Amino acid sequence: MCALDARPDAVQIGRVRVRGPADALCARRRLEASVADLSPAALGLPPRAVLVVRRVEPSARLPMGRSARTDGFGRAVRDALR
Repeated sequence: MCALDARPDAVQIGRVRVRGPADALCARRRLEASVADLSPAALGLPPRAVLVVRRVEPSARLPMGRSARTDGFGRAVRDALR
């Protein structure tokens, strides 16, 4: 993901693989929305840190419905990365 107007403390996702019977673009958008409030500071990292993650298995599932809230999934990802 290349974002020109990204905050300096924003988390940017380069690549992601989502398992399941979901539309890839929809899944990516839901994933990005669910971790939008995640910052390096929330993970105990400096602002410009590079974090390479090979695999994350959060305890909550990513809801794919348009009206479904992703708060629980975002918290589960943050907890898994700590």
